[in-house]
Amino acid sequence: MILGALVEALTGVVVALVAAVVLVAPLVHAALGTDRFDRRPSFAVAVTVALTAVFVGGLADLLVGWVPVVGRFVSPIAWAYVLRHLGGSDWPPALFVGGVGWLLTVVFAAVVAPT
Repeated sequence: MILGALVEALTGVVVALVAAVVLVAPLVHAALGTDRFDRRPSFAVAVTVALTAVFVGGLADLLVGWVPVVGRFVSPIAWAYVLRHLGGSDWPPALFVGGVGWLLTVVFAAVVAPT
């Protein structure tokens, strides 16, 4: 029972990290470099931002994800905060890219590792 829960948790972590590197890092690199959002981070910075966002968003979801209404909104806001802080963007692009990145990770995790 405990071993099964541990394997499930580690599978979720691996899937989230793969999603961060494969999906979110290119999104951060490409989206913040458009004419509308004129700050293009290097790909190494985009990977760092994506991995940090996965960690902080997962931690926020773990701590307050159980709260009925507010819990679902804390993780994407944590993603946007990491993107704003580490990616050097303003709040509107950080909210947009962070929300889309969070959504991509959630959908990827649901498809690859369904519970």
